[in-house]
This record gives sequence, C-alpha cells and structure tokens, in this order.
Amino acid sequence: MINTDDQNLLSIGDMAEGSGLSVALIRTWERRYGTPTPHRLPSGHRRYHQVDLERLRLMAEALAHGQRPSKVARADADSLNCMLLPQGGARLDPLWEAVKAMEPERIRTYLQVHLTGLGWQCFLEEILAPLLDRFDISWAKGEVGVYHEHLLTEELEDLRRRMQQVLSVREGRARVLLCTLPGERHRLGMLMGALRHAGKGIHTRLMGV
Repeated sequence: MINTDDQNLLSIGDMAEGSGLSVALIRTWERRYGTPTPHRLPSGHRRYHQVDLERLRLMAEALAHGQRPSKVARADADSLNCMLLPQGGARLDPLWEAVKAMEPERIRTYLQVHLTGLGWQCFLEEILAPLLDRFDISWAKGEVGVYHEHLLTEELEDLRRRMQQVLSVREGRARVLLCTLPGERHRLGMLMGALRHAGKGIHTRLMGV
C-alpha cells in the first residue's frame, strides 16, 4: 500500500528544478550544514517536503545577496527573509501586480511609464532593481513560479533590445558577452547586468544560461 504522504514528497531532482540549484550542491549542503534534511523512503531514496523547497529557495537567495553559508544554514525563515534586500516602495506595486497576474501589456506599459518619468539610471536603481529583489523573495517563498519568470525575462529582454537601439554605443568601448555560471538556470540577474551596460553605451550580447 502506498502512503499518500509519500506521494506528496519531492525528489532531489524536484528540489533542484524548483530552486535552480544543482543536485550536487544540495547534497553538499546536506552533508556540510545538515539542511535540507531528507526523509528516507524504505528504498533509501531521499524525499523532501514542500517546506524544505521553500527554505532552500530562501537560502539560495540569501547566499546570492552575499550572506555567509554558515549563517544562512542556521537561520529560520523569518531571519532569512530579513537577510534579503528591501522589496521596494509602493509605486512598484502596480507593476508587481501585473507580473503576478501575468499581463504582458500592463508590464510593458508600467516599465515604459517609469522609464520615461525617471530616466535610465534612476529607472534601473529605483524600479528595476527593487522589482527583481521582490521577485527573488517571492520566488523563494513559492509565491511566483517559472511561468512568471519566463514572462518577466521576455519583457526585460525586449526592453534591453529596444534600449540598445535607442542608446548609442560609444566608440572605443569593448563589447560584453554575458552568460550564467554552470548550473545557474535563471536569467534575470544577467539581464540586469546587460541593461546597466546598455545604459553606459556598451554593446552587450547574451549567451544565455
């Protein structure tokens, strides 16, 4: 007889796919820090609960924000949330609601409104950076998923292409190729870097994940 609780457990592959981390790294954290703690089936296979995935996401985001692994491993969920960057002001809320509702036209409109009103540099610092911070936190909590990420990625890639056409590339500047490190499946951080380069008149090319 199959235990229904076992049917709801996640494999280490599910954990890797859901967190964007590699299976090897998850196993390293288990050995080194004792977290996440797997449930062992009679067959010996590792299985995890949804709460383990949510914690793993928070840990990954805290590490990405420069926190020490040993500190992250000992922290509870509230402490992990506090380690992450602020989520931005109220004027970001309509844009964020459009992302959660997966409405590309609204996302495009709000991005353009803020860009026009603030100018390129302030737009990056006051709108785009807090937007990605908020996405990271919500991703870690399981409030947004891969479809939200794909939509936001597409919209920011389109914005980068449009801005690269508008902003002139300065003579004598090197071209920049951007890609992620092995095992990193998320493009949003790479896109932020590309947009910053574009604002400085540097031609960028994205090699992908």
